[in-house]
Amino acid sequence: MTMEPAAEARERPQRPTLGRLLALIVCAVLLAADGWATGRGYAALGRAGDCGNTGQRVCGSIDLWHGLAAVGGVILGLVLLAGTAVVLAADGTASASSDLPIGAGTLVGVLCLLLGAARGADTTSGWLLGPAAAVALLALWSARAEARRRRRVLAEEQRRAERELRLERHGVSVPATVLGLRGTGVHLNDRPELVVTLRYTTADGREHTESVTETFPAYDAPRRGEVLTVRYDPRDPHLPQLAAGTG
Repeated sequence: MTMEPAAEARERPQRPTLGRLLALIVCAVLLAADGWATGRGYAALGRAGDCGNTGQRVCGSIDLWHGLAAVGGVILGLVLLAGTAVVLAADGTASASSDLPIGAGTLVGVLCLLLGAARGADTTSGWLLGPAAAVALLALWSARAEARRRRRVLAEEQRRAERELRLERHGVSVPATVLGLRGTGVHLNDRPELVVTLRYTTADGREHTESVTETFPAYDAPRRGEVLTVRYDPRDPHLPQLAAGTG
């Protein structure tokens, strides 16, 4: 089995599925349409002028519907933005290799909403274009930041995979004495996560004191002074791992 170099893993392009791409396109179109409808309703309210005077329409006869349409458009826009974030986050795997930039993607959705509103609100489009330009710049910055974060996560995943492979191939098992325990406050499937401080001696006679974070059944957590089995990589003995069947 040949491990992929970490540098290659960091450069691996994002490949969203066709279904996710279509869903994002639909969200963008719906957001632009919702912005257009909301802008039209807002512009209609601005053109209403005075009411109730002789020869003019009755107050509230149409303004109420325009106002409700504008409020409904804003609410629908928020729902669509939430849906866009869900589509961006729904990668179906635990790996960052299929992640999409949630922050930048959501900001692009906001941009679609603002551009649609600027198109629909003919008399007020000028003041909407300024925020739209700011959102576009913020989306670019967010995309760069999320790309850097993703590369860091991928590199860490690659290092972890390489370390686990070396442990599987070259790992040495030795007894380790529990020196201390500290809970992290995290529970996974009713299994508390503990930071276990261990002392063990490697094959070269050197003694090491290191910590391992692992989940344990609440009824079978290790105790101070108990002896567990750990595996370590002779090339890097400072990163032990509890042997299979422990924890």
